[in-house]
Amino acid sequence: MIFSKIRGPMNERSRSKFIVAAVTIFVMVVSIGVGWMTAESRMLAIYLISAPLFFVAALWVVSEKPDAVLLILIFAAFLIPLEISASESVAVNSIILILPLLSMFWIIKSLLTGDGVTIDKPTMRPMLVFLIIAGISWLYGIATWQSNFPKPDNLLFIQLGQWFIFALSFLGFFLAAQQSITGIRWFIWAFLIFSALALIGRYGGPLGFIPRALVSPIAQGNGAIYVWFTALAGSQAMFNKQLSKSLRRILMAAAISVPLLGFVFNSNWATSWLPPLVVLLCLIFIRSRRSAIALLIALVIVALLSSGILLSIFDWDLERQYSIGGRFILWDAVLRLGLQEPILGLGLTTYHQYYKYIPLLTDVGAWYQPNVNSHNLYIDIFAQMGAVGLVVFSWLIIEIGRLLLRSYRVFENGFEKAFVVGCLAGGIGILAASVMVEWLLPFVYNVGFKGLRFTVFNWIFLGGLVAIWKVRRASNNEPKRMGSIEAIDSTDLS
Repeated sequence: MIFSKIRGPMNERSRSKFIVAAVTIFVMVVSIGVGWMTAESRMLAIYLISAPLFFVAALWVVSEKPDAVLLILIFAAFLIPLEISASESVAVNSIILILPLLSMFWIIKSLLTGDGVTIDKPTMRPMLVFLIIAGISWLYGIATWQSNFPKPDNLLFIQLGQWFIFALSFLGFFLAAQQSITGIRWFIWAFLIFSALALIGRYGGPLGFIPRALVSPIAQGNGAIYVWFTALAGSQAMFNKQLSKSLRRILMAAAISVPLLGFVFNSNWATSWLPPLVVLLCLIFIRSRRSAIALLIALVIVALLSSGILLSIFDWDLERQYSIGGRFILWDAVLRLGLQEPILGLGLTTYHQYYKYIPLLTDVGAWYQPNVNSHNLYIDIFAQMGAVGLVVFSWLIIEIGRLLLRSYRVFENGFEKAFVVGCLAGGIGILAASVMVEWLLPFVYNVGFKGLRFTVFNWIFLGGLVAIWKVRRASNNEPKRMGSIEAIDSTDLS
């Protein structure tokens, strides 16, 4: 135990409270000092001086109300609009500050109380390897930098930011894996409520006035949360028979509304309706294969019969230049550049810098401008980390997929079953969307830190799968190592 050397007449609980108080006082003093000395505006001073109060609240929740830990992330993401620009591409927001803090507090609390820290070896192992490969590719990219291209002064800072995006995403998975089933349940329902407010704020017209005033504008425009809203609302409606019929109907209507509203009001932004539609088809397929196939055939028939209307809705010249055609140009260009270093890649964020000086080899589309990014997660990983990085990422996805399938077979009904199905459908939807955007592991020059406040939820939901495995383990009365890192292997659970 880390603090086993603390001696004296205090019992374990008193010692824990002493350390909590000491950390709290330290954070408050440092934060207030920083607030007074560095604030360039009154609003920034308010943020910095009020931060200790939030830290104290977070520390109290971790210590006294651990089931509510993930709710802090919900409130921070949806309600706190804090964005402090550290550079043109890196901005500090509430999630970036709070997630590491909560994780640190949780580890200290767990070791002090003897609860232990849970590590699921099959899923965490590829995450650790991915971070190591990212670091190696980063150094390799610096060593192989093409000297005929000027190196930006802030390149190392930007690359560090990209590495931290990876690390913070996986940290969300880790923190979620420590939670109880009650904590996961509260988190899911809070996410559904705030996502519904964001949806109303985005498409509700006059009805969206109050949600727009409450919920961060970044939330209202973030596509990743709508994919998961569709998945989790739809799965609870279809598979959680413990809910009342009226609530299940409301949840199902909410899930259907996401792709429908996206297509009607924002058809040119395919990621607003296509990934949620994929999620709905997955949910229906899991529930009834015949129904899913029938619905897919019906959608194709309707699309063919209304092709004239659909063609008139889309601005195809705009799509060709900025979306569909533009993405094909980007994928081809970034792949060509990435193939120059196919094993370890060009280095973190490096291809973006090269394309400041290399014009795209095409006269089609509007993507001739510099500062490009691939708009494709898989090409992005290949360009930055090479084939090695892409293989390790595939390993991680396979392990999470295996955990999902095992969980699907084990949990038979209720919230847990619906949650597993929601993660399965939501994961497929996010992987499908990753062909067009980097929602799963954001690229610092595109979705970046601003989007990380919501894309980290991808990993929190998936980390929740490990949390419900712990419930399964406890129900089987399996032994648990106390007061240390508890490495479990979900492949051994049944």
